[in-house]
Amino acid sequence: SQESQGSSAGTAATQRSKSQEKIPSRGSGKVAESEMSSGGKPKTGAGRDGHGEKGEGGAAASGSRLPQATPATSSQGSGAVMKLCMKQLRDAGATSLAEQLTSSGPKALDVSCNSIGPEGASALARTLSNHSTLMSVDMSANPIGEEGCQALAQALQNNSCLKHLDLHACSFGEDGATSLAAMLRENTTLTALNLKANYIGDAGATALAQAAGSSTSLRCLVTSGNDIGRAGQAAIERAMETNEGLSSSMPAGENDNILGEMGCTVS
Repeated sequence: SQESQGSSAGTAATQRSKSQEKIPSRGSGKVAESEMSSGGKPKTGAGRDGHGEKGEGGAAASGSRLPQATPATSSQGSGAVMKLCMKQLRDAGATSLAEQLTSSGPKALDVSCNSIGPEGASALARTLSNHSTLMSVDMSANPIGEEGCQALAQALQNNSCLKHLDLHACSFGEDGATSLAAMLRENTTLTALNLKANYIGDAGATALAQAAGSSTSLRCLVTSGNDIGRAGQAAIERAMETNEGLSSSMPAGENDNILGEMGCTVS
């Protein structure tokens, strides 16, 4: 009948209207149900690596990662701490960074795990020699070798600001340790030096111990994980007896310093 046909047509129109409400037109500003999360909020692809619709700060991202060897864009600002850990800087990036570090730069620098060799370490050393704001530098897990270590040691003989230096796993061996010992006899501001896992033997340990024992500033010398035998260990123990403030590990509360802020505590 005409009445039943009208009722069926009305029902179909109502169903079409409801289905159209679920699928908004382009530019309508509504979010389709397929794009809704289970909590009723729009899904986004926000992530630290820049993939997805939005970056960490909510701005649209291009989908590409930050440049690996561009310190100015990779760092987290020019405030107290500059973190460039695991950015694959290598020598070229380290050299570029050294040129950008001015006296008004950060108080702490983390360039650990960046495949920085002797060339990059030497470039950073030249900057450190007269830098007046950097108080903490973490260069751990970089193959700077003997040459890079000697450059740093030479630079720090003249530095009067740096307090914490982390050279854990930098592959500089006995000769590097000897050059650092010579630096400790001249430097009067360094308080913490991490030399863990660097192939240091008895000769290097003895040289370091003798210098640390007479240091007026050093309070922490970490030499664990090396090839130090009884003679070297005995020399370190004598140094701690001579310099009562010297320790082989970070004292309680040391994480409150700049090195702790960087997440690069010496242990």
